Amino acid sequence: MDKVRTFSAEGPDFFYGAITGSPKTLIRRRTKMRNFILVGVVLAAASLCLPVEKTEAGDDWQWWLYTPVSFKPTEEIKADVTGMFRWKNDMKDYFYRGVISGAYYSVTSWMDLGAHYWYKETRTSTDTPWVYTNVYVGRINFKYKPAHWIALKEYNRIEYNNHIYRWTFRIKPRVEFPLGWMGLKPVKLYLDNELYFNFDFQDNRDTYSENRFTVAVDVKIAGPVGATVAYRNVGKKSSATDSWNFTNVLVTYAKLTF
Repeated sequence: MDKVRTFSAEGPDFFYGAITGSPKTLIRRRTKMRNFILVGVVLAAASLCLPVEKTEAGDDWQWWLYTPVSFKPTEEIKADVTGMFRWKNDMKDYFYRGVISGAYYSVTSWMDLGAHYWYKETRTSTDTPWVYTNVYVGRINFKYKPAHWIALKEYNRIEYNNHIYRWTFRIKPRVEFPLGWMGLKPVKLYLDNELYFNFDFQDNRDTYSENRFTVAVDVKIAGPVGATVAYRNVGKKSSATDSWNFTNVLVTYAKLTF
């Protein structure tokens, strides 16, 4: 008697198994296969978010470290404070440090309002002095979860730089993929693209002056501890040549959430 071969949606015969089995099994397997296909389509389409002038990333690598700590005194309010540190020149030169703190108020289940104060210091090289800047930040964020395996978010910021007296509007749409449906509940993937629009330039430059595209893996480690590792491509438009210059960035988060 021939041995009967069985198929599993979790094993190597996943795609063949999607066309065999009971009706309930078929629905479950085909739903998972559809999710895999949709994730692939979204990732492939992400490249459309980059500036059309882009041809390749720059040679320099930077490391940006974030250390956010957040807590919720009430169900509607979340307060947070985040330290920010950056190294350039292939991650060797420490050139940026700062902290941003404030709070969010959840107006509805799909919209949050926030206000933050951002203090930062930068220097052009290790031999030059640090220059500080104060920035006042207003936020409005939107979120929508159409299915258990995907979440859509949009982060909007209006900033006023008190050092150079300039307004900046930042918009960052994000797509998140929680992996609980794959048995990886503490893990989620996300990609986003942040566009910068600077105002009050002294010349006739386009207000669209910076673009940040990010692909990340976010993990809840244990209790309040979490971490994120990401690749970010940062593009800045030169005022002199009107061309885009790009930098590779390794982004890491060490998070505490209470």
